[in-house]
Amino acid sequence: MRTAIVGISALVCLAATACGSEPAQERPYFKGAEPAGTSTATDPGYEPPFEAREYPAGPYGTRPGAVIENLKFSGWKKPAEVEWATEAFEPIQLADFYDPDGTKGNRYIMLNASAVWCSACRSEYTSFKNEGTYAQYRARGVEFLCVILEDNSNPPKPSKPADLQTWGKWFDVEFPMLLDPGAKMGAYYGANAFPMNMLIDAKTMTIVGEFGGNMPAMFIQLEQLLNQ
Repeated sequence: MRTAIVGISALVCLAATACGSEPAQERPYFKGAEPAGTSTATDPGYEPPFEAREYPAGPYGTRPGAVIENLKFSGWKKPAEVEWATEAFEPIQLADFYDPDGTKGNRYIMLNASAVWCSACRSEYTSFKNEGTYAQYRARGVEFLCVILEDNSNPPKPSKPADLQTWGKWFDVEFPMLLDPGAKMGAYYGANAFPMNMLIDAKTMTIVGEFGGNMPAMFIQLEQLLNQ
């Protein structure tokens, strides 16, 4: 059992150090104030063309029990293979990970939303790197997605391609990395909730759990789901 839940003990301290305790900053572009049950896929900047993909029909929502909208981003599916080069950005959408028949090997998606300024976010990724968390869970059908929303400015500004590159190199991130300068993920949590972690059932794209900086609780639920 110790091997199955590797990384949980190393992450326990994060529950008490989430970036929600840091001073709030004004974010006029941040969509976290939208009412529950709504979301948006609109970015204020360039968005590449996306191919049509199979995906569950709406209505969509933002809380556990609801189907998540097919959000679309720029980033890398395999960042380490392209050495986190910004010129290698590609269009990525949640539909790329939707796996209704199990052919992609995805049982669950762990979607993490972070900011470069967030110390608890950095602690999470340090644990991912040191514990080999991703490789072990990927072998069990869990895909991780990294979303970066804000840079290291004070007050924070929308994330830039260089921020995603810096984050990937810092932590040798191998799993898909997504840039979110328009704060699409802001509809799913408050501006002070970094890091935010969400569990999604890849067969139905239903949100099965949301955790504001609480990695231990997320991994406990994930273990329960995988062992069902």
